[in-house]
Amino acid sequence: RVEGRLTRPDLPRLEEVCAEPLAAARSLRLDLSGLHYADREAADALRALRRRGVSLEGASGFLEALLADAGA
Repeated sequence: RVEGRLTRPDLPRLEEVCAEPLAAARSLRLDLSGLHYADREAADALRALRRRGVSLEGASGFLEALLADAGA
C-alpha cells in the first residue's frame, strides 16, 4: 500500500519493493487508496509500473487524472 505523499526521493524504495515480483513475472497490485499526493516524477514512475503490468488500484480521481495526463 502506498500512503501519504510520493515524491522523487521515495522512488528508489518504490522500485526496490516492486523489483522482485516484477523480475519473477508475478502479478503485482499497488493499493493507492492512501496516496494523497504524487509529484511529476512519481506519476511518471507509476505510469511506467503500469506499463510493466502493475495494477494500480484505489487511486483517487485526482491521481487518476494525473496518471492519465501524459496519455498513459
